[in-house]
Amino acid sequence: MLLRLRRDLVSSLIGLGMRDEAMTLAKPMVGLDRTAFGTEAPETLDAMVTLAQLQHYRHHFEQSLELAREVVGIRTRRLGADHPDTLAARHMLAMDEIFLANDEAGYDRAERDTKALVDARRRILGPDHPATIASMTLMVRLLADRGNASSDPAVRRAFMARAIAMERQILASHRRNLGENRPKTLLAHGSLANLLSYNGQYAEAEQQARITLEGQIHTLGPQNPIVFATYNLLGDIEVAAGDWAAAREPYEKALAGRAKAFGPSDSFTIESASRLYKVLAHLGDGAAAADVRKHYLDPIIAMDPAKLDASLRGEREAALSVLGGHGF
Repeated sequence: MLLRLRRDLVSSLIGLGMRDEAMTLAKPMVGLDRTAFGTEAPETLDAMVTLAQLQHYRHHFEQSLELAREVVGIRTRRLGADHPDTLAARHMLAMDEIFLANDEAGYDRAERDTKALVDARRRILGPDHPATIASMTLMVRLLADRGNASSDPAVRRAFMARAIAMERQILASHRRNLGENRPKTLLAHGSLANLLSYNGQYAEAEQQARITLEGQIHTLGPQNPIVFATYNLLGDIEVAAGDWAAAREPYEKALAGRAKAFGPSDSFTIESASRLYKVLAHLGDGAAAADVRKHYLDPIIAMDPAKLDASLRGEREAALSVLGGHGF
């Protein structure tokens, strides 16, 4: 009973986004379940998958992979490779492989395992099942990462084309089963916009981003943080397309919204400030650029990087890089 309550508490903490607290409880849970139920008991395997998820969230991909691989082996032997519980563990395994892939062998292994997972879930659960869509989303990430990692333009375009094709399938599924102005459908529009932009298809990328933005404002409200991220995406697309003037307004809206929602020294706020500064500098608006620098960039640069978390350190470096190219 106590172990069951502990397991329920861990799930609740994860649902609330309290992952550090969940990790504190989940780490000893695997050993307790092994003692109480046995090494290959469903309770033990569930605890291992939960711990693998938490390790993944904390970017401990190697530890997560080791746990997921062990669960996949046991469940494959006991339940079969296509049992839904085995497929759930295979999804965790594929996710770790994708995040760890950094060479051709790693990408090949991740793509092979992810494709097999997508095919199995399509066959067993159906093409529109949420679990199938989740694994297809993993494949989109893998293909996009692999395309971006290639120095060969033809190879890059080929992988991005495959990623775009699968994202279109995901979007079509969401539109068919959830409707147009639903959060997952809108996120799929946004993901498609991002992929199209990477592939140089700027006109359609902007169209998809604006569909995302309009739908999110309608369903979530104009002050939702997700809306500010979409403004940022729209600015990125305009810059990639070379339309610096058009990028100014979405970046200004992203910065204003993020500064109000998160504060002037939040990593998301600094991200938008750096991008807006770059646009203003390119457009030659020195006064506006200096104002952004004064209120957002100079304060974060003045901070001790050793006292910043990883995300803020990254944005501080980005701010330094942006300022290094302009003399305002």
